[in-house]
Amino acid sequence: MSTYFATGATGFLGRRPVAELLRLPDCERVFALVRPQSADEPEPHDRLTAVPGDPGSPIEADRVDHVVHPAARYDFTSSEDEHRAVNVDGTRRVVEYARRTGCGLLHHVSSVAVAGDHRGAFTEDDFDLGQHLPSPYHATEHAAEAIVRWQGTPWRAYRPGVVVGDSRTGETDKADGPYHFFPAPADAAGAPKVRVGVPLPPPAAITTAVPTEPGIPPAVLPHVALRAAYLASKSGLDAFSRVAAGETPGDGVMFTSVRMPLVRTPKIGPTEVYDAVPAATPERAARWVVRAPERRPGEVNLPAGVLAEPARKVAPKPVRSLLHLAYRAVPERGAPRTSPLAAVTAGVTRLALRATR
Repeated sequence: MSTYFATGATGFLGRRPVAELLRLPDCERVFALVRPQSADEPEPHDRLTAVPGDPGSPIEADRVDHVVHPAARYDFTSSEDEHRAVNVDGTRRVVEYARRTGCGLLHHVSSVAVAGDHRGAFTEDDFDLGQHLPSPYHATEHAAEAIVRWQGTPWRAYRPGVVVGDSRTGETDKADGPYHFFPAPADAAGAPKVRVGVPLPPPAAITTAVPTEPGIPPAVLPHVALRAAYLASKSGLDAFSRVAAGETPGDGVMFTSVRMPLVRTPKIGPTEVYDAVPAATPERAARWVVRAPERRPGEVNLPAGVLAEPARKVAPKPVRSLLHLAYRAVPERGAPRTSPLAAVTAGVTRLALRATR
């Protein structure tokens, strides 16, 4: 039987290895370091013991077989001091605890950031190759791994890349990368702010909510925060990538837009109408994503998506009508349920009547 001490147990990444450890048949107990204000956040488990403390303070705990240390600060808006307090000082405290108690093995979750701006292969045997560390996050992750490497306790380091969410559920805890830039252009352009009261439930209240500005028609209002807004955010990211792609090739930074179709995942399971809609397998979708860094095309798209662009230019009205019928076949969440055939038939009728006016 093995015992474990884990940091970051309430964090987005750290709570997952804790859950996996508790599932191990030979796990005797997991001791989880949690801040006093977060002591009630870990899900109760008969083999989980919360240890109140802070990563930057001395750790008071008994010896364990394994110390698992994923706690870190990853926030490019934070200062160097804030990164150092958690990533460097916190790691130093973990190492001091491991050495003092004679733990069996220290598992340090580092980051690919330790490679900095190094060009070419950077293996697990590489560490200090004179690379530039361009941000406080890069510098403190490098310093933290250095502490682990030179402290004498048996250790292993793990260098994950950017962790954006759960591959099974899509859960994520932050918007990152280009999304941070989206508010700036809107503010600079003086774009109007929309305040919409959308009480949920009941869904029907969405159709009667009235924005205070800038006077959106009631027929459009339901789409402000639903499908149209979702696709608009994707279009914004696509536009950002196209512009940035012309600015960064000299720095070796390339952009690829992967136009992902519907993928058959558990997330779309509750929407019954998707059962009759062609969808890609997760494995096929993964191959499209992998194609981006391998071949670095400007766009990864299906033939139907490629043909859709000129079709929208050549025959905008028919394309708009087809999109409307598809929208009616797959209604927004909370809309009255009806069969896809009946919904499309009603849509054709409405379009025909409007065409005669």
